Amino acid sequence: MTITNEDNIELMSRYKDNYFDYAITDPPYNLNFKYNKYKDNLSEKEYKDWCCKWFLELHRICEKGIFISCGINNLGLWHKIKKPKWVLCWHKPAAMGRSKVGFCNWEPILFYGKVSKQGVDVIKAPIIPDPTMDFHSCPKPVKWAEGILHNFCKNGDKIIDIFLGSGSTAIACHNLGYDLTACELDKEYYEAAMKRIEQHKAQQRLF
Repeated sequence: MTITNEDNIELMSRYKDNYFDYAITDPPYNLNFKYNKYKDNLSEKEYKDWCCKWFLELHRICEKGIFISCGINNLGLWHKIKKPKWVLCWHKPAAMGRSKVGFCNWEPILFYGKVSKQGVDVIKAPIIPDPTMDFHSCPKPVKWAEGILHNFCKNGDKIIDIFLGSGSTAIACHNLGYDLTACELDKEYYEAAMKRIEQHKAQQRLF
């Protein structure tokens, strides 16, 4: 497992074409959330241009496929960037987020490419309070990443996450035995995520 504190374009530029098998990543949704020092409030054009930039590089280095948590509001924008092969459902039972019709209990996961094995297109991962993730504004549950890995990847696949965030993908890869390369631009998030990951590993060793 290799995790660095740097810009994702810099990380990806060091790898040759098709070096990784899959990307599993969760970029900011551009919904004016506070992500420490990052301002998540770009214009639609700025956000689209930014997504195009890192997606193009991610597409270059991933041989099999890319899984992106994009947010419901960005589905149309991402179809303009590149139409996904499929849209998976992240089912988050009993979630309290609001939607145009009441409460939102799901989010899309865009998939580009081909799968190593066939699985169901619904990933069930409840949002459960976890104090080890409190440092992050919008963390994903570990089961979110584990569901993707379990359903569609196989042993030996190399994984990359270019938005490490709270570190959930790293913990999922550790739990299921996948080789992960990841990066996080914000130093405070990086340090907090690394602490969370190491504490998880130590707890597993203890038991």
